[in-house]
Amino acid sequence: MPTTDAAATTKPTDAAADAAPVPTFSGEATYYAADGTGACGFSASANLMVAAMNKAQYQKSVCGKCVRVKGPKGEVTVRIVDLCPGCKQGDLDLSEEAFTQIASLSAGRVKISWSFVTCP
Repeated sequence: MPTTDAAATTKPTDAAADAAPVPTFSGEATYYAADGTGACGFSASANLMVAAMNKAQYQKSVCGKCVRVKGPKGEVTVRIVDLCPGCKQGDLDLSEEAFTQIASLSAGRVKISWSFVTCP
């Protein structure tokens, strides 16, 4: 009786095609004088490309994760290190250094879109 090799009859899959789409969130960005510390409990950092997550989407599990933020002037990748209790769902509070990558500080508050990404 002939046997079949299941591996030979199985089509290879494309991991990228099977991956779930990464959700994109919308909101507003503001900025604050960040030093890398905050609700996540990290020590001060020389890398000030950091942000505080809005209260609605903040959980300890987002601490240390990175998000790519797109604004009117460009985009920046930041690490979540803090909680922004006054921010609405979708909003992020960026370090001044990160905010200047997407808008002028004089703007104060700008519309953004963002999504979680792998940290560099």
